[in-house]
Amino acid sequence: MPKLVNALASGDDSKIIGNIWYRENNKIIKNQLYPLFKDLDSLQYYDWSIFDERLFYKPYEGKVYRGGDHMISQGCPNNCTYCLNDYYHKFYGCDLLVRYSLWRIIDELKYLTEKYHLEFYKFHDEDFLLKPRDYFEEFAERYRREVNIPFT
Repeated sequence: MPKLVNALASGDDSKIIGNIWYRENNKIIKNQLYPLFKDLDSLQYYDWSIFDERLFYKPYEGKVYRGGDHMISQGCPNNCTYCLNDYYHKFYGCDLLVRYSLWRIIDELKYLTEKYHLEFYKFHDEDFLLKPRDYFEEFAERYRREVNIPFT
């Protein structure tokens, strides 16, 4: 996305960017596919400072919490034919399950909780409970010990 935005802003040819499909003379042109980015730990922590403060307040089970939305992983190892992930598997030839490391996710959740005064998280992982048992058990223990706010 940054390459596309920069090309559009500078007037460069956006048609040469990988992962871009475009129409030319009634024909669909499909550029090369960039390799799948798997090193989620190298990404910066979420920066929610641009959002209106009111967006942090979310209702849940009859109460309103100051909360945030997050993902611990991206993708899914399953091949359900009705799901978008099935197409990603075909494009990239792998199961596409990409996870943050435990140290990274706990550090980021602690950071976000303190910086934005959060009381609640909503996780949006497609496969939250499909993680290996030892990963999930360690995540649950560290989350309870180091973050310790309600989540769904």
